[in-house]
Amino acid sequence: MAQPTSLARPPAPLVGDTRERLLDAAEQLFGENGFDGTSMRALARAAGTGLSAANYHFGSKEALLTAVMLRRINPVNELRIQRLETLEAQAGNQPLRVEDIVDAYLRPVFEIRAASLQRDASSPWLAARVYSDPSDAVSKLKRELFVRVHARFLPALQRALPQHAVRDLEIAQQLTTGLLVHVLSGNVSEGELGSAQDYEAILRRLIAYATAGLTHLPVVPADGAEEQP
Repeated sequence: MAQPTSLARPPAPLVGDTRERLLDAAEQLFGENGFDGTSMRALARAAGTGLSAANYHFGSKEALLTAVMLRRINPVNELRIQRLETLEAQAGNQPLRVEDIVDAYLRPVFEIRAASLQRDASSPWLAARVYSDPSDAVSKLKRELFVRVHARFLPALQRALPQHAVRDLEIAQQLTTGLLVHVLSGNVSEGELGSAQDYEAILRRLIAYATAGLTHLPVVPADGAEEQP
């Protein structure tokens, strides 16, 4: 399934730094208050600009949320797919190791997050808030943002684990994402995640945990009765 055209790439930067200030303010406030709990007026005030400027640059709160999420998620998703495609090219016709698939899915998030530690102070709560936000606008955006990644990674898992039901693999993939968000939200720490080394230590544990969960899913034989692998 192709990624929607409107989400193919972030909008081009506009003149001045007002747009970036709005994105930074939106990332902070959406992370703290959620989508429905944040107004365009509050976003404009936090960015040090007027409501008319916010509407000029983005047009709506939904468009601003989309731009915020694209700024963070697009680089991660592109790197995920690049890693997976490299692994598949190296493997030829052979299925990939589950651990390698999980690594390709998780590691880009940690690498980009660790690299940003010294460059910005982005809210660690944004991912958790967006992941659990029940609003229709956020739910729709999440589906659009991740449809391409899920469409690439699920078949790789199916080839690696053909004994497992597709629905079980889909749920396991969602649970892996939930664990990832839990870590990045600051609920699990290794030295308070203050360095790239801390992220690597947690990443290794998360890869091992997710790999074990995927490979030990119940096996569904032809008669439909579940068996433990």
